[in-house]
Amino acid sequence: MKICYWGSGPISTFHVPALKASDIDIISCFSRENSKNLTSFCNKFQLPKAETEVEFLEECAQADAVFVALKTEHTLTALTKLKGIAKFVFFEKPGSLHWSGLDTLTNSSTKYLSLYNRRFYKPVQFLKESILKSQDRLNLNFTFPDTKKGWHQFYINGCHMVDLIMFLLDDFSLDLKSSLSAGPEAGFTFIAESKKGHIVTFVNQWGGSETANLIIYDGKTTYKLQPIERLTISKEMTVKQPSVSFPIRSYTPKVLEEIMVDANFKPGFSEQISEAKKIVLEGGNVIGLGTLEQSIAVVKFINQLEGQLNETRN
Repeated sequence: MKICYWGSGPISTFHVPALKASDIDIISCFSRENSKNLTSFCNKFQLPKAETEVEFLEECAQADAVFVALKTEHTLTALTKLKGIAKFVFFEKPGSLHWSGLDTLTNSSTKYLSLYNRRFYKPVQFLKESILKSQDRLNLNFTFPDTKKGWHQFYINGCHMVDLIMFLLDDFSLDLKSSLSAGPEAGFTFIAESKKGHIVTFVNQWGGSETANLIIYDGKTTYKLQPIERLTISKEMTVKQPSVSFPIRSYTPKVLEEIMVDANFKPGFSEQISEAKKIVLEGGNVIGLGTLEQSIAVVKFINQLEGQLNETRN
């Protein structure tokens, strides 16, 4: 499989080793013209560098696929330039800051697929199967304190969590019921409902000092992702009575099973590349990668959430 690679930023230092380890030949690399960072990046990873965008796009037309890992502000422009040129384009999330930009890519001979690597985590895959098997309506309580404040950060990083919810619930038309915020610096809370009646409560504390976690209880079993790379499963608590030395009653879940990600590379990267190869070389089905329609749904949901909160403040 021969690809062209568009990007030379921090995330690319994880993508390129995983691509090479998957026996993928990177025939051309580009970010922007006259970029010193591109030169050093290509030297570090021994990649052929395209000197101009015109040269790069010509090589994209000859490749089996193109991987795009640029800043979100530049991603849509790159995806648009590849429309009708590249056969397959695999791009870093979210692709655009507004859903309408991604919508312009539909009805093209180019097939666009997004790289939401957390979908490929072993704990996430297990949890998705458990949710789909459940006959009950579930409550999903998600706490996601992003590292930085502001909507831009939520678009480029929080989109992972919105996609994760939709992926777990197998529902990319999630119904936003309500949203609340204590102020522009505090983040927000929203409540949404899936088509099967599952309820999501999502708390985003901008800049909060906490680890992201998702807790699901089905009436018998508690599933907890914390962090997203680790799933614990429990059915009961260990209760320790207060004592003179420690006069507080404590409650600790009895963990029956723990599932962790595989981490030979950045988690999920090898798995998403493996699926990309099957799609390109064998005409395989899309299972874990994000379709263009799903990518649009994620960004549209965040656009709707931001708009709803802005209306409330006004």
